[in-house]
Amino acid sequence: MGFRLEFDQANQIFLIAFEGEIDERTVADCSAAVRRVGVAPLFTIIDNTGVTRADISSEQIRSAARRTPTKGVRQVIVAPQNVMYGLSRMFQIEGDEAWDDLHVVRTMREALDIIGVKSPSFSPIPINQRMTESDR
Repeated sequence: MGFRLEFDQANQIFLIAFEGEIDERTVADCSAAVRRVGVAPLFTIIDNTGVTRADISSEQIRSAARRTPTKGVRQVIVAPQNVMYGLSRMFQIEGDEAWDDLHVVRTMREALDIIGVKSPSFSPIPINQRMTESDR
C-alpha cells in the first residue's frame, strides 16, 4: 500500500509511516485514509525511514504545505534519506507561518525526544475503519 497508520493511545501519538516507493498517489491515498480514521492526537510523527524512492513534485509539496495544520498537534517528520530530508525541509519552509510546531529530523529517536516519549506502544489502525472514541 505504501503507508501504514498506527496509534499510541497512552501517549496520544499518531504514526504515519511511508514505505517503499511512494508517489503523489500514495500521498493522496494516505491523506484520505488519515481523514477517514479521524484520529485527534497530541503528536503526529510522519516516518519516512522505509521510503526507497520518492516521486513527488515540488508543487505537491507546496500545495500540502499551504493546507491548514491541526492546531495544538506537534508534528515531526522523520527523514533519514537526503532526498526525503530535502522534501521535508521544503514542506517546512513553504508552510513556515502555518506549521509553527513542525520539526524535521533524521531519526525516530530524535522525533521521540522532541515529543518527550521514550518507549511508545503503537498499534496498527485498519485503514478502512474509523476509530471510535473508546479506541482513542
